Amino acid sequence: IGAEAPVVALLPLDHEGDDGDRAAALAAMLYPQTRILMTGPRMPNLPFPILPRPVDLTALDRWLDEMTA
Repeated sequence: IGAEAPVVALLPLDHEGDDGDRAAALAAMLYPQTRILMTGPRMPNLPFPILPRPVDLTALDRWLDEMTA
């Protein structure tokens, strides 16, 4: 996340509680208007949508279109 808040942040997630998970939580607090998408294994009860890796580019395009519309 750069100097200005982006519309979308794509962050990696390897396991719950890792750096990606913490970065997403911090980004949600600092930039509430930013839509966050995690990539990694499916996990229940996470507050952010997760795309499994390897990322299906069609699913990513569909999610980005929905979030930026």
